[in-house]
Amino acid sequence: MEVLEKNISLDEIYWDREEKASFIVKNFGVYLAEPLLDIGCDKKQLYFKLPGSFNYRGLDISHAADIICDLDRSSVPLRDKTYNTVLCSDVLEHLENIHFAFSELFRVARKYVIVSLPNCWCDFKFLIRQIDQPSGKFYGLPLSPPADRHRWFFNFLEARDFLVSQPVARRKAKTLTIYKYYGARSISYYLGRLMLTRRKFDNLFVNTLWAVYTLE
Repeated sequence: MEVLEKNISLDEIYWDREEKASFIVKNFGVYLAEPLLDIGCDKKQLYFKLPGSFNYRGLDISHAADIICDLDRSSVPLRDKTYNTVLCSDVLEHLENIHFAFSELFRVARKYVIVSLPNCWCDFKFLIRQIDQPSGKFYGLPLSPPADRHRWFFNFLEARDFLVSQPVARRKAKTLTIYKYYGARSISYYLGRLMLTRRKFDNLFVNTLWAVYTLE
């Protein structure tokens, strides 16, 4: 499997799920082949950014999805190679069964698998600055059981190694392109560029890794 790395333009910034859907269409539209399965579709924000006749189905634990499924409790309820593109954005880090869920993406895909993973160290960097505030819903200790939690805490390099080294990806994908998304930047970003090695900089300032696997 050939592995490439690219940077997303620093002008590209999204703040919510709707803006992220527009970001996906703009940056990865060439890989959104019909039929498309959107795993973790939430309220199907991506569907409304696609052409009206686009062959799209969304899978999620929410009732807004076309296919309701909890990937920590079951496999994807579809046959092998059902969809040309399988998209799974900001989902895997919420699953205890992350390795099996990752393999399921490749089982149901024919041409492309698109995955995004957060760089948790980047998020934690900002949490540390708010030293007198709660740790946030993903990592804190809320008073009531949360519906939405991260199960894993990893940095850029760990996420990259996961994306590159999973056996199912190495077996089925011809190429993997990892796109580094930085998001909003502060003065510390520019200081980090000057002072840190690439390894340390990526671990602290890459916001999200977007991975595109080409299977054919």
